[in-house]
Amino acid sequence: MSLVIVGSVGLDTISTPAGKVEDALGGSAVYGSLSGSYFTQVNIIGVVGQDYPASAREVLSRHSVNLDGLEYKEGKTFRWKGEYKNWNKAETLLTELNVFADFVPQIPQNCASCHSLLLANIHPELQLQVLDKTKAYTHVACDTMNYWIKGCPDALREVISKVQIVFMNEDEVKDFTSEQDIFKAAKSILRLGPRLMIIKRGEYGSVAYPRATSFLLRPYRWPKSKIPQELEIALPVPLWAIWRAQAIWSLSWSKMLCAMAR
Repeated sequence: MSLVIVGSVGLDTISTPAGKVEDALGGSAVYGSLSGSYFTQVNIIGVVGQDYPASAREVLSRHSVNLDGLEYKEGKTFRWKGEYKNWNKAETLLTELNVFADFVPQIPQNCASCHSLLLANIHPELQLQVLDKTKAYTHVACDTMNYWIKGCPDALREVISKVQIVFMNEDEVKDFTSEQDIFKAAKSILRLGPRLMIIKRGEYGSVAYPRATSFLLRPYRWPKSKIPQELEIALPVPLWAIWRAQAIWSLSWSKMLCAMAR
């Protein structure tokens, strides 16, 4: 089994109650790939600029992440700057798409037969393009962010209608559905077609919401972390660790809980 992750590869500057980091390793595809590398072969598809540090590439290589799909372009790497006044809500201060603005995902031949596909944080129109190019995947999931929710909600709605699993954090799912209750918000997402909704809740853990029921998982505490996203972005990938020959909707609750907990 193998996993393809298409998403952002960036550098983040983040302020939290615990401190500040500048130009830290960031991007949904990066954290997803690092997390997934403990469970399966991961192929990353993204784009970086000339300023992307060699040390960041080395981190991915040490985890045996396949970099054939990582493009290198002239210009600056995608950057995000934000502030967490508390651990649950991020305020976006600056988003610089840079080379990410013109990114058109190219699927390498060695990724054509991969088992699972995660459409991580990229423009919804690009997520749709990837779906059109890769119809053979057994399991498909998507993630997003407030930048796309506000800028292109209709395209995002179409993406959601074509995948099996959707990941959003609590504020994102509330904004997208205009529902303040997360369970009502999850139901709104599931009515679009997915089988499962995962809501990331920062220090309060996460909620898994399939069509029949739901459960909450308390968070794993990482006391030295200054970046809430390190855990939040990586959450989607362990689910692939238990997707062998089974469809996600046939999994037992014990296996689902195990995947989220890991």
